[in-house]
Amino acid sequence: MAKRERRTFSKEFKEQIKVLSRNTLLLNSSRRKPRVTNRP
Repeated sequence: MAKRERRTFSKEFKEQIKVLSRNTLLLNSSRRKPRVTNRP
């Protein structure tokens, strides 16, 4: 039971890390290319 729970937890953790890394990549790409259209 505990092993199964740990496995599922690790899977969810990996998914969260994947999403976080994707978000950071998007942020870095957007930061690299500053949008001039958003400026007033």
